[in-house]
Amino acid sequence: KAITFSSVSIKSLYGWASLKDLSTAYENIYVHAVGNDLKYKYNPNLDAIHTASTDVIFKNGKLYIYPRQAYTYKSKLKDSWVKIDFTTKEELLRVQLLFDGQLDKDTLAILNQYKIKVPFLQNSGSTSVDLAIDVNLRTIAVSAKGEFFTDKANFTYKNNHIDVSNAHISLNNYDISISNMLTKYKDIATSKVNVTYNAKTSKGLIDLDISSIDFNKLNLHLTMPKLKARYILEPNNDHIEINPSLWTFKNNLVSAQKIKIPFDIHAQKLSIPKTQLTSPDIGIADVLGTVNLETMVYDFNASLVKSHIHNLSLIEFDKPSMRIKYDKNLFISSDERLHFKLREIDSFINKTTLSLKNDILEMDETYINIGEVAKAKLSFSYSLKNNKGEIKTNRLRVKTEALGTLYMESYD
Repeated sequence: KAITFSSVSIKSLYGWASLKDLSTAYENIYVHAVGNDLKYKYNPNLDAIHTASTDVIFKNGKLYIYPRQAYTYKSKLKDSWVKIDFTTKEELLRVQLLFDGQLDKDTLAILNQYKIKVPFLQNSGSTSVDLAIDVNLRTIAVSAKGEFFTDKANFTYKNNHIDVSNAHISLNNYDISISNMLTKYKDIATSKVNVTYNAKTSKGLIDLDISSIDFNKLNLHLTMPKLKARYILEPNNDHIEINPSLWTFKNNLVSAQKIKIPFDIHAQKLSIPKTQLTSPDIGIADVLGTVNLETMVYDFNASLVKSHIHNLSLIEFDKPSMRIKYDKNLFISSDERLHFKLREIDSFINKTTLSLKNDILEMDETYINIGEVAKAKLSFSYSLKNNKGEIKTNRLRVKTEALGTLYMESYD
């Protein structure tokens, strides 16, 4: 049954009919009834509208249902109402839902029932909902329009928890738009967001005006006042386009060129294509790799193209290549011999590994050759917090003009 109630009382009943036109006689009938404990199930797969009492009015060929002290699921419905229009060729049902609640599983179930799939879920905060659903009772064709507003809330978007404020979401059938919403992702990024999305095709654009990005554990921070980026949503082909940007890494300026990043939304992984980074203090490097947003593991390969470090230059035919990985701690390693010039002396370092754990920078024992000047196996440990450290050497050989060649076979 669509409508059930414990009791009903007729407040008013009148009307008239013309024997010449009985087909429209229902348009001249007026009925006002009050149903107690009325429940109206406008969709068999959804929760009913529950009421303490309901005014049911039939006039001008239209049935109006005005629930009092009403709720559906766990949301109070305020001034919500239902109308069925019998005067049109095909009867039309309108459900007008007005309430303060959340875009939670229950609210999204209402939209999903009409094949409108919203790609986010609200976890906290209150949202003001003004949603109109029109249903053709003959063809069951559905249209929906709505406005949703929340001052402060937390949403899940594709497994990512995002804090939002000043969120105004508009729904027009399958089209969803969001204007000038403020967002914060963990303690990493804050941004102003504009969204256009089609729930039928699962395609859309998210334009980001990013005001801050801080990877504190990597000492990497955005230093420009605003960075523009665009997130393109396509089935199985999400990607992010980021404009040229300026960063600081351990107080060194680093600029990055414009980049297009494929995003595997299911694995929560960004695949960084070959991108050139430039630092006036360090040099120029090409990097590529992956970022896992779920585990916060970063894995990059970096090739130094040009050195800006004083007295250190590169050998033209041999560009040093290193792996840089962050997984709770930072690791920098090379499985190849790294060639360079130190004060114009051909030099190299055999494969090596550096690690940064709890502000302690350590290098495993590594063979270093500075031409005919010095050769040694050495390791070191350095505290970034205390600015103190030690170097251990083994089989050190130093050649000077004054003293000739000096050897140190071992270190105790």
